[in-house]
Amino acid sequence: DPDRRNLEKLWRQFPMARGAWESRHEVMLKEGEVLFIPALWLHCTEACLGDGGSAGVCVSINVFLKRAEMEAMHDPKDVWANRELLPAQEAFKALEDKALPALCKLPAEYRSFYGRKAAAALLGLAREAETELGLVAGGCGDLDGVP
Repeated sequence: DPDRRNLEKLWRQFPMARGAWESRHEVMLKEGEVLFIPALWLHCTEACLGDGGSAGVCVSINVFLKRAEMEAMHDPKDVWANRELLPAQEAFKALEDKALPALCKLPAEYRSFYGRKAAAALLGLAREAETELGLVAGGCGDLDGVP
């Protein structure tokens, strides 16, 4: 089964993906139905054959709604709010342009240590935000098993 082999490969590469897969929600929409997915929820879609196995038309539209209190964090040119928030763009640019290239200069033993140290700092930041939001750890969002 090629799908199963692909999943096994994915789980080897990303061990936490198995938990997400096992706790996923599957929805089959009928003609005229709409599915609302909250902001920041990871998701994937698949167009299925229609009734009787016929291939029909499937339309998928991504629309991100801007919240007024977040307006200043959006790129003014990003009408549909599809891009990362400006502070996140800045952080990822610094990571990609400065932090990662600097860490890549280290010997493997040190790169491993400092890479995990940086990851721990980012996970700590995420946990702090989750505590602030009152989120309960567990399921696919539980990062305690991450080294």
